[in-house]
Amino acid sequence: TCVAYAVAQLCAGMLRLRYAVPILEGQMAVLMASYSNSWNGTTPPEFCRRWNAAVSEHAIGVPDMSNDAVYQFKIECTELDFEQAYQLAKRYNGTPSACVRVKMNQGSSTTHVLAAYDVF
Repeated sequence: TCVAYAVAQLCAGMLRLRYAVPILEGQMAVLMASYSNSWNGTTPPEFCRRWNAAVSEHAIGVPDMSNDAVYQFKIECTELDFEQAYQLAKRYNGTPSACVRVKMNQGSSTTHVLAAYDVF
């Protein structure tokens, strides 16, 4: 579910920044996770493929905070090297702009996905 929450933060942040659309991130994350089958773990690219398929097949969308409109969108997932990701996060500093996959324990194959808000 960490992928769903990170992607939801990213999408909500970009919808606010680009279109001034207020979205509840938690509500979006639950909706996204339920359609992308990510409860047992997934990668960001696989999550995006599943979400995009669900949007196409079920015409699902995310409501704004006032429930006046529903927004449908697909997600493009691009893997960046560290410098590219850093520059992207720097460009949108304060708004989630990239998902970052980190290894929590050095010897483990398990990873965790977070939304990048700020760079230093």
